[in-house]
Amino acid sequence: MNRSAIRRLVVFLVAALSAAVAVQAIHPDSASAGTLRTKVFDFNACDQNGEAQAPDICEFNRADVRADAIVRSVLAGDSNVVVLQEVCKTTVNRVLSGLGSAWQGFPLSTHEVSSTRCSFPGSVGETNYWGLAIIARTSYPIASVGWTHLPEPTDESEERYFLCGTVTIIASFKVCSTHFSQAYQGNARAQAAEVGRQATDWARNNAGAILIGADTNTDIRTNCTGEALDLRPIQVGSYGGMGSGCVPGYGDMYEADQPHDGNYGPYTEITLPNAGYKIDDIYFNYQKWYADYSGVTSSSTVSDHNILRGDGTLFW
Repeated sequence: MNRSAIRRLVVFLVAALSAAVAVQAIHPDSASAGTLRTKVFDFNACDQNGEAQAPDICEFNRADVRADAIVRSVLAGDSNVVVLQEVCKTTVNRVLSGLGSAWQGFPLSTHEVSSTRCSFPGSVGETNYWGLAIIARTSYPIASVGWTHLPEPTDESEERYFLCGTVTIIASFKVCSTHFSQAYQGNARAQAAEVGRQATDWARNNAGAILIGADTNTDIRTNCTGEALDLRPIQVGSYGGMGSGCVPGYGDMYEADQPHDGNYGPYTEITLPNAGYKIDDIYFNYQKWYADYSGVTSSSTVSDHNILRGDGTLFW
């Protein structure tokens, strides 16, 4: 082989190797990276609120009935992450008992209630507190649990928080729950800004994985203006307007709870059926999850909200 042919061969091999490295960086295989299918169950349990929307569902179902329904649904869907809002501490304790020792959880009380709706025969724990919860199918206790008090209206009794903890299911990642104020109260935008700031900081500055289950009280199903703009600090890419993508987001989180058609996909599923709104969302940060997410909503007989599920493949 002459010198010119050798030179051409070397150039070809270098180019082929560079291309292979680039593909490997974009699509790491099982030899160099691990994956986990995160199957998230997100639910506003209406353990205390919801009477105006569905009194026969929220008010007249005891917390233990609601807890048992959550356990059945979580197990039937083979979920490995559960994120709850408006949930009694007693409900969380019963859910964990029903799921078994292979599960860990953490409830955060955000409001003290005067009714007896958190109480039931055999209830364990404080019976007059409710709020947020994160639960995972793991043998490791949820670590580095912390919460941030979000900006809220002065006339609001429920305090708004962003609750997060580190879950280890093969790999470690943050799981968070939050519940924003009603859109008309005008604080959802500031709340979303703080949640988006923390999510972006974790994703970019810590190179971490984070998923969020949220009742944002913000309907982006049809809107392109007004309250739909509130979620821009969280969302990455365009969203809203029945899948038209009329609102540009500048955050790091994909709304991962519905099938994505093309770049971002339609978001037409209703999670608050009596009002016809989609106000519940599941988010994965795009840096750590493949764009193969999908999801579904299903009706519930124990809450004014539908059950929301979102699946995605975490990689590392």
